[in-house]
Amino acid sequence: MTGIGVKSVQYEANADFNTTDALVSSFGNNNFKIYTYSTGADMPNPTNVEELKKYYADFFAKSKDYKRRVKYVVLPYSVLQDYPYPDILQGDTKEAYIGYMADALWDLKAAMKDADFILDRQTRSLFALGTRNTTRNRRVHAIQRYKKAWRKEFDDLLKAAQKCDKNFNKQCEQLAAYYRDDRGLRNLVDRVMPERYVNDCYTPILLDLNEPPTNVLLSELQMKHQFDTVAGDTETGGNHVRVVAALDFRPDNRKLIGDLRIAKIEWKRTKHTSDWKGRPLEVRTKKGESGFGLRIQKTVFDLDNPQQYGLPFDRKLTTCTWDKHRPVKVRHLYKEPVGKNGFERYGFRGQLVYGLIDSLSKRNARGQSEYGPGKGILTSIRCAVDAKGRHDDRLGCESARFKTVELNLVSKQDLAADRWRDPQAYAEPAILANFLKNRTIRYRIKHRPQLRSYSIPSSEKKYLKIQAKSLKPVQMAPRHIVPMH
Repeated sequence: MTGIGVKSVQYEANADFNTTDALVSSFGNNNFKIYTYSTGADMPNPTNVEELKKYYADFFAKSKDYKRRVKYVVLPYSVLQDYPYPDILQGDTKEAYIGYMADALWDLKAAMKDADFILDRQTRSLFALGTRNTTRNRRVHAIQRYKKAWRKEFDDLLKAAQKCDKNFNKQCEQLAAYYRDDRGLRNLVDRVMPERYVNDCYTPILLDLNEPPTNVLLSELQMKHQFDTVAGDTETGGNHVRVVAALDFRPDNRKLIGDLRIAKIEWKRTKHTSDWKGRPLEVRTKKGESGFGLRIQKTVFDLDNPQQYGLPFDRKLTTCTWDKHRPVKVRHLYKEPVGKNGFERYGFRGQLVYGLIDSLSKRNARGQSEYGPGKGILTSIRCAVDAKGRHDDRLGCESARFKTVELNLVSKQDLAADRWRDPQAYAEPAILANFLKNRTIRYRIKHRPQLRSYSIPSSEKKYLKIQAKSLKPVQMAPRHIVPMH
């Protein structure tokens, strides 16, 4: 049987590496003790790390012709005869209590470093502070106040720790135990500090609705060779035709829907060119007018599949959502005409839209003609409105032109930051202030439960023949690894 003892604490090896090399690299060759005794092996027992490595290499090399069994027993150092057991009734030592204060000092220092990183104008944009300027400014001012408070607490706690290191007493125990059990600094920092953005929701995303893959509205329009007859008959009789087109966008969960609606109305009314604009979409059937309608609704963007629309593979939008007021960035919205006589079924309800055309054709307008200029994102549309015959409803639109669209996204993390409430925990702990002023501290220490001792199965005790009186393990006992064959 061979054994290797590691005289270091908190060692963690990756199973993909050569364990012995990793141990030596981490802790140095002098921190290892090799203890061996023979159980009939035909190889000399190792006495150092290099010999142990050679022992294992030879062991497996000579095992090609027959099987050899290797058994590992993992034990704590506390099984050794001379292990210095701590007195369970003694409680924490002075060093442990000072360590609690040191841990708190590290936490305070880390909190101040985090605050500096967030307050730096060059890195502030990496954090979710809210969707409104007032909310963001309020959060920044709060972090500035907390940083100032943590700086004072750090300085005072450092003085207290230095004082206790020179003259440790019961009040030092109470103060240290408070920071160990009840200060809750990390929880406070988590409540104060904003989250770092998971996804980039604010770098502009531009859509060209005239080109693939976002030209779905245009493609569908070109495939529609016929309008629905909303009112009247199917011909316009060579009269003026009012052409109205409205473009809208609306979120549908994670998708953005483009909504293009078009109305064509035979216009037997005044010759004044500006008389029709803004008037309701109404067909006077008693005057012999006819009306035709068409509506196209298609997905122009999907937040769950941004690469489908040309975004880089590493640009994820998982934590992004649509701005609840305007999913597309524009300066102005335009009110569409109110639909009547059935045009409301095609979406014309007098709403604010992102693009609008309201134009009037000339008489006997044959073939495809361009109507515009439009307002907003919809710049023009090219449609046929009149033909010789009785089937003007079969005349479609061959094209439309759109301005580039910029999506208006918001981070869900910013929406959560809008709901942030200040914990109002700026005051330094009273126990620390009283300690520095030499006032009486009344704090009841919470004693932690002791861990149950490890018991060795009786079936394994026969393997324990190790004597290590010269080995002095540290307080946090590492594991003793014993390979056996």
